[in-house]
Parts: sequence; C-alpha cells; structure tokens
Amino acid sequence: MNIGIGILAGGKSSRMGENKSELIYKGNTFLENLIHLFKGYDIIVSSNDKDFKKIDKVRYTEDLYKNIGPISGILEILKASKYEYNFITGVDMQNINLDFVNYLKSYISSDYYIFSVKSNNNIHPIGAIYSKKMVPTLEKYIHDENYKLKELLKEPFSKIIDLKYSIFNDNILYNVNTKEEYYKLINNNIISICGRKNSGKTTFIEKLIYILKEKGYKVCAIKHDGHDFNIDNKTDTGKFFNAGADSVAIFSNRKYMMIENKKINIEFLLNRLKEFDLIVIEGLKDSDFDKYEIVRFKNSTEIITRKPLKGIVTDIEDFSNKYENVFKLSDIDNFANYIIEHYISPKQLV
Repeated sequence: MNIGIGILAGGKSSRMGENKSELIYKGNTFLENLIHLFKGYDIIVSSNDKDFKKIDKVRYTEDLYKNIGPISGILEILKASKYEYNFITGVDMQNINLDFVNYLKSYISSDYYIFSVKSNNNIHPIGAIYSKKMVPTLEKYIHDENYKLKELLKEPFSKIIDLKYSIFNDNILYNVNTKEEYYKLINNNIISICGRKNSGKTTFIEKLIYILKEKGYKVCAIKHDGHDFNIDNKTDTGKFFNAGADSVAIFSNRKYMMIENKKINIEFLLNRLKEFDLIVIEGLKDSDFDKYEIVRFKNSTEIITRKPLKGIVTDIEDFSNKYENVFKLSDIDNFANYIIEHYISPKQLV
C-alpha cells in the first residue's frame, strides 16, 4: 500500500529559539535528513516560516488556522495529499526510520482512521498514520477550539499500538524541543550523575572513569558548580586570574588547563567535546540529559532529580521504586557495562 509522508516543520520554536528544520544533524539539516529518508514517497512539508528555505521536489503547505499547534498542520497535509493514508512526523523526530513506518502500515485497516503508538504508557499522536477521512473531524475539533491531538486518540476511530510488543522503543519517537535536547541528540554519549550533597557522586564517577579507561575509552568529566567556584590564588595562574586576566592557561608537554572569565552554559562546553566516547556530568539535576541519581541510606530516599531520570544507584537493599533501572552502588562494574551498552558505540573503542 502506498502512503504519503507529512512533515510538520512548523516555524520558529519558542523554546528552541530558531527554526528546528534548519538544525544540523549528521551533516544535513533536520528537514534534509527526513526528505532523504523518504525519497520515493510523496512528501508534503507544513511550514509557517516566511524565511523558510524550501527544498525542490517537495510540496509545501501553510496553516490556514494559525497558532493552534500541530492539529492545523496535519489538517492541511491531509487536505493536500493524494493518498488515503499519510504518515505524519515532526521535523525534529530524527530517529524515525522506514522500518517503523512499515510497521505502522501493517496495522492499516478500514476500521480506523488514526494509527498511533504507545510506549511506556505515553501515547504519541505524532509519528502516526492519519487517514484523509479525518479531515472533517479535524475541522470540527478546530471549530470547537479543541486543539489537543491526544483527545483524538480517545475516539473509537483511533487504533493505538503498544510498542512493547515490537522491536521498537521510546527512542524511535524522540523529539527535540530545547537546546539541551538537541545536544543530547547530537551528543548521545552524555550522562549526568546526580544526588544530594555528600551522596558520593564524585567517588562514584571516579570509579566509573577508572573502569572505562581500563577498557580503552576516552572519557570527559564535567563538574557543574551552581554557586560558582574560586581559583587558588596561591598559584601563578590564580594570581593572574585574580589580577583581572580574562583568560589564563597553564600547560606542560602532557596536559594543559585554561580558565576563562566568561558566562557560558553546558552547550558551550559540549560544542568543544566531540572527541570523547563518554561525557559524564556531575550535577545538572534539572537538565534534559539522561540522569542517574545516587540514593543513599544515610540520606533521604526522596528523589530530587526531575525527568528524564533513567535510573537509580543505591546502597539500599530493598529499594522499591517505579524506575526500571536500579543499580547497586557497590557494583560499579555492572553500571559501567550498562553505560557502555547504551551510550558508547563499540566502534568508538580505541
């Protein structure tokens, strides 16, 4: 069965601060990657950005109903498509592949008008197949000022497919909304070790680094200090810095260190850290990077890290929680093997 492809390219994302379709990934823009992926399909791109750089051999639509979210983009794609069924993806969903699209196609039947997926109890209205028969319903929803796509998925014409019975997982539908999520996509070898003060974060990271270095990996460790930090004014470089130098550096034949008096964020550092197999951040419990929290018996067992919290490292034997990954604090080797499997490609091994 032939289907059409709809790409929601939107406009200038308020959280990203720029048009996501023009972000670079694997040497091309987000939009170029998807157009290349779906070459041979009839592709329609929904965009409301007047300065949008269009690509040849692709059709474009613009929202008739402005500023109401993706429901309007889907409506215009379906109206313009020559196919009964259309796979709709966001331009920022760069992990989508043809196997996933074909998997969804296998569920198409005349009994339903939407074919979407569920993963870890989350239902995804984007990264789904929509029938052109949805046009009147979408127009009614918009007329009623009901713009939430997930409400459509509660209707009897919606088929929801649970990914737990497939080879796919949540990562296939990963989408990028913030700078941190973008850097996570292009640097998918980043983890954050979080926890309360004196929970043992530094010691744990030290042991992890030692094991990974023994296995031949290149590791970068970043310490986030939420209260700023001081330079030792007893050293020559410290004296230079405290005297007002904007940047100081010290080096030998084997290593160097540079300190700059400059306001930066984590993205500034990640742009300069392309050569490492793994980047370990101590702290940043409120970031969008994958985080692992250390929970100790001597401290409160209350979780302080916000999602995405990927796992717990603990010394509590009967620790019960709703997280799928629980690691023993004493079994650093098991944690290291997990990190290698999930964050370090075997091709990166020195």
